[in-house]
Amino acid sequence: MDRLEIRSFVIPLDGVYTELSKSRDGDSAKYELVYLPNQQRMLAPDPTIIVAIVGAIGTVLTTILVGLLKIVQAEVGNKGTIVIVGENDARVEVPSDTPMHEIEEYVAMAKDLGAKKIYLEVDKETSKSS
Repeated sequence: MDRLEIRSFVIPLDGVYTELSKSRDGDSAKYELVYLPNQQRMLAPDPTIIVAIVGAIGTVLTTILVGLLKIVQAEVGNKGTIVIVGENDARVEVPSDTPMHEIEEYVAMAKDLGAKKIYLEVDKETSKSS
């Protein structure tokens, strides 16, 4: 089983967990979400991380990315970024205002990287005013 870590530097993970749980209901892409203690507490205000345990990351990445985009858009509009980090620390940054018809391009890039982690980030100006 593959693991995909999801961390948030601004948006509370309890809401992310709830929304991702809803988005997978009835979806053919099955994955399990698990809360784990965040070992890097100084980097993120949330003491937990979410881990999606999946049969193959490629089969659920679109579902997870679409769900995360909706969450980030609802929380901070177009001021957020979803950062996908691969096996060799290569990164793909997905702006929160990405149209849904472009998602598959980012998913393809993330698969090529061997996606292992996803970070939800917000522009510094937005996080100061929140």
